[in-house]
Amino acid sequence: MKVFVTVEESGVAKGIRRIVAVTGEEALKAQLLHRSLAAEIEKLHKLLLPSQQKPEQQQLLESELKRLSKELDAAVIGVYEKHQLRQVFDGIKRQHVEADKAAKALVAKQISEQVHSAIEQNPDQEAFVFRFDAAGKALAQMATYIKGLKNKAAYFISVDESAGRVAHQCVVGKPLVARGLKANEWAEAVSAVVGGKKGGKEESAQGSGSEIARADEAVRVAKDFVKSHLK
Repeated sequence: MKVFVTVEESGVAKGIRRIVAVTGEEALKAQLLHRSLAAEIEKLHKLLLPSQQKPEQQQLLESELKRLSKELDAAVIGVYEKHQLRQVFDGIKRQHVEADKAAKALVAKQISEQVHSAIEQNPDQEAFVFRFDAAGKALAQMATYIKGLKNKAAYFISVDESAGRVAHQCVVGKPLVARGLKANEWAEAVSAVVGGKKGGKEESAQGSGSEIARADEAVRVAKDFVKSHLK
């Protein structure tokens, strides 16, 4: 067992460095803390299940990464040991970030294909309603796509169970606005179901609510709204 542990090393002036070390009981505490942190960081590997990772696992991993990062920064342990743990921790964090980006890119690709396919297969249909799971930024991307079509309307409803939120966004082409389908009124009808706030104008609107259990009802309301307002 070490009789002392170097817990800090810093520069004081040119050519002069300050080293802080602890001995006895404090050194033992530093060693035990190092082992505890090493064990916790090792557990993070078990949460890295990229392609099939469940939302709750992702949320837990993100929470643990934030917590352990703070604990590691504040930990009074050996300088070299802290450096080693930080390297392992940063490696896990990089893997998580890369896996998260890949997963979101895949979701965005699948959503894009679904929307494009629906419109291509139903060229005469003027308004569409889509429901997705945790679509994220893909909602805005698809809204931009629909807006570029000029003469179509679409409502996108995204349910994120891990966050307990329902994000929704709609776009209506000017020709359809003139015929009675207005985005802000459309969003108001959906928001009345999923709760939360909404905002927008006649050609585009968006909102976010917490009634995730009523998402399917919101889809029905959005479709019924089209039938009763698009003349």
